[in-house]
Amino acid sequence: MIYPALEVKNISLEITDGTTKRNLLTDVSFNVDPGEVVGITGPSGSGKSTLLSIIGCLETATSGSATLHGADTLELGTVSGRQAAEIRRRHLGIVFQQPNLLPALTAKEQLMVMSRLDKPFGISGKTWRQQEEKAERLLKEVGLEGREDAKVSELSGGQQARVNLARALMNDPALLLVDEPTAALDTANAQRVTELIVDLARERNTPVLYVSHDQEQLATLDRRIELVDGKASEAELATT
Repeated sequence: MIYPALEVKNISLEITDGTTKRNLLTDVSFNVDPGEVVGITGPSGSGKSTLLSIIGCLETATSGSATLHGADTLELGTVSGRQAAEIRRRHLGIVFQQPNLLPALTAKEQLMVMSRLDKPFGISGKTWRQQEEKAERLLKEVGLEGREDAKVSELSGGQQARVNLARALMNDPALLLVDEPTAALDTANAQRVTELIVDLARERNTPVLYVSHDQEQLATLDRRIELVDGKASEAELATT
């Protein structure tokens, strides 16, 4: 049987609003294939970022499931604690709206930090050099060759967004989750970053969920899922 890369089935999330319980998400279901970039859109408060948080093991669903198929079959929507942290570290790449780069580090060092998250006693010289070469290669892939040693303050907003993306790819994720990555960028830089995400997804055959309000950026993706009042509907993107 051939499975999609990501299979989301009947995800619901019930929250308490004062004394009233309501569903923030209701029976959300969809699939994402390898190398496919799927946009998640909808009005503010519709549950877009919450859905991404559930799939990213940052929050747990009240019911339903999110299954990542690959070398391992992983349940994403119902895990928490150390198990959730382990899945995020080893299998997921997450690009948040704010890069949250460490100001004292260079672009390359931002990526190298990812190599040490699950190695409290450090890594050997040979392994360190391998990871350093990988960081340099990723920065080249995102168009930052020659800027590896630049500090955050020396990088433009568009360049910081590229470092943020490269950092999320450092663990070779089986799934990339992207939350409003271009919100703080001008139109030209937003378009470049979105095109870069799509190109990297194709090259790596990595499925991507891309949350955005920007209809121009969404128009460059494969499909769009719209959330309204916690319910999902899917529409083919218009072609030009």
